[in-house]
Amino acid sequence: LRAVLATITAVLICLAVALILLGGRALARGQARIAASAVLLACLGALVTVFIPLNDLIEQRLSGSGSTADRRELYLATVRAVAHLLARYYSSLKTHGTTAPFAKTMLDFDRLNNLIGTPDLLARGKKYEE
Repeated sequence: LRAVLATITAVLICLAVALILLGGRALARGQARIAASAVLLACLGALVTVFIPLNDLIEQRLSGSGSTADRRELYLATVRAVAHLLARYYSSLKTHGTTAPFAKTMLDFDRLNNLIGTPDLLARGKKYEE
């Protein structure tokens, strides 16, 4: 299980690095919007992985089965889903030059904050203000 989690974490880190490199390449070509989008997507991905207990979710999914095949399938399904989503996102961005057509499938800041639990974190933080 730890090997699967480490592998998935490594894949997510590689995706973030690739996004940052793509952003740098786009910036070098003068495509500031694409560069900003790539870097922002990498940063949002990092935030999500920090605040959403991915390891717990994966561990919970895998705890029902000790099968290596199940673990392998989850890893491959995750990679396929992320790759498909990124391909659609960048295709739309390249075609339209904006994220507007893709906005319906993206989280706005309120939904993202609710997903990662920002309101609860802020409420807990109020306790320490005094």
